[in-house]
Amino acid sequence: MAPARTVTVDSPVGRITGTATDGVATFYSIPFAEFPDPFGPAAAGPKATPDRDIDATSPRPDDVALTVTAPEGTRFGADLPVLVYIHGGRFEHGSHIDEMVTGEHAARAGFIQVNLGYRLGLSGFLPFEKDTPGTYRGTDDLQLGLEWVQRTIESFGGDPTNVTLVGQSAGAAAALWLARKDHYRGSFRRVWAASPCFPRGDIARRKSTLRTLLSAPVTRASLGTLHATKPEKLRRAYDRARKIYGTDLFLGPWPYDPEELADVPLVVTATREEFHNLPTARAWDAKPAPPTLRLKALARFMGMGKDRFGFWRDRASRPQLAGQLITDAVCRRFVVDTANARPQAHVATFVRSAGTKEALHCDDLPFLFGRSSDEQAVHAISGLLLGFARGQALPWPEYGEEHVIADVDVSTGDLEINPRSLDHVAAAMRPLRASADAAGRGLGER
Repeated sequence: MAPARTVTVDSPVGRITGTATDGVATFYSIPFAEFPDPFGPAAAGPKATPDRDIDATSPRPDDVALTVTAPEGTRFGADLPVLVYIHGGRFEHGSHIDEMVTGEHAARAGFIQVNLGYRLGLSGFLPFEKDTPGTYRGTDDLQLGLEWVQRTIESFGGDPTNVTLVGQSAGAAAALWLARKDHYRGSFRRVWAASPCFPRGDIARRKSTLRTLLSAPVTRASLGTLHATKPEKLRRAYDRARKIYGTDLFLGPWPYDPEELADVPLVVTATREEFHNLPTARAWDAKPAPPTLRLKALARFMGMGKDRFGFWRDRASRPQLAGQLITDAVCRRFVVDTANARPQAHVATFVRSAGTKEALHCDDLPFLFGRSSDEQAVHAISGLLLGFARGQALPWPEYGEEHVIADVDVSTGDLEINPRSLDHVAAAMRPLRASADAAGRGLGER
């Protein structure tokens, strides 16, 4: 690998200096907004001046910022397609600096990639009494980042009219939330949502738990004071509160209604065994005969309809029932709910035919973003994402009336049509309602 050297791009927000090596330029941790109050709204960054210098040569993963990766030497007017990636992490952790999802592969394929950060945890996703319903500071941060892309990406050689929004896990939920009709502002053209995970209940109903653990009001002013004077107390109280909802996301946009999505091209995917590796699920599934009554109770907590457990179990086709129950309730139900509301979407399940024979949460990322050493599978699977982002037709039909789903093998890159393979998940789960607050206890941190 050649030694890195500095490169500078003149942009509407100033001179941005990053590093380049082996034909790829990376501009790390560029600020796109200001955050005067951790629990208040963000503001657009400082007014741009031609002589403003932005040092983007080093990653700062703790900043709410964005990183741009581009082919070296690409300049204004190149009109390259743009990928904007939103990371996952339960709306609690993760960063725009993510070794699993870097932009080198996309840049070498002729793309600009932007990894976009946002505020997490209580700062980003705890709603307050006077907040507008459906708005969250974390997703508002992402809107500001997308506006920055619209203003600035041409300076890196990108086409602001050809932006594909890609999210994984919580990031996929955020991408779908931004694609709601009431939120969509035309700042992206299409969405790839990988393993979307939403909360299954209303955080407003959970505030009492947090209030009890804090012994303080759960208000913007109170939390701001604790953040400034007793951050450890705030962290401990939140950690204890969210563990009560171990089979759910404590925070995040809610309630998700896929009928509200704007009419943009959409791919929604999941892995087949998303959460089989959770320690408690592994221990439970290792028993010779998991207690059916406890599994039924867990299924009810996690949103399964009354008397639907036997129906679901007979069609789950996996021996790891606890792991598959968590997988279906936490993630795959949102995939099939989206597909049933948007039959023109493309739907895929990532599977694994070799090695562990499990395709777990995040196992698709190294193949989608070229971070795996398996060149054949990377070429096939990243080609699906990059082709979609170029506006090309995908090699399998839309979901449609036949409920078409593609099984994509991360061991080989092969693709096989497996229609109606998620119908049992939709049929088993109760519709999400404002009165529902399903929660299990102590089933892991993932």
